[in-house]
Amino acid sequence: MYLILEFIWSIYQNLFDTTIRILSIIVKFILFSIFLNLIIFLFSPNLAFWMISRPFYCITFTKLTWQIMKNPHSEKAFYYRGMYRSEYGSSKGAISDFTQAIEIRSKKHTLKQIAAPYYQRGQQYKEIGDLEKAISDYTIAAKIHKQNGQIWNSEFILKERQDL
Repeated sequence: MYLILEFIWSIYQNLFDTTIRILSIIVKFILFSIFLNLIIFLFSPNLAFWMISRPFYCITFTKLTWQIMKNPHSEKAFYYRGMYRSEYGSSKGAISDFTQAIEIRSKKHTLKQIAAPYYQRGQQYKEIGDLEKAISDYTIAAKIHKQNGQIWNSEFILKERQDL
């Protein structure tokens, strides 16, 4: 009888410890989210108002930033955060994220996987009016697509470059 009670008690303790760990992680994430949004509000009230009106963006942006903090070598997190930033109007932040993704991907992957961040960064340079850098990134992306046999992508990017 004593062994059964001891076994049940140990299961209860393990379950309690696991629950406490999970709650701790949730609380840390919530506090991080509040802190990040407070910083954004202090330095950019317009962006903060905009983010309040778009909660899905806020959650996704916080999640990606959290992933980057946990693993600063995650090119996917930088790339997707750059995509979110570009979609919602933060071109300079997107350029920074795409640059990080390019640096990390160039160390890890083949050329085929580097073309997308170059193209997206070129799009953001075009948005802010830095046409010289946009043309440079478009050229690199087109060259990479051509080397990988993706002629259609290469021609599309070159046409977009000519339109500048």
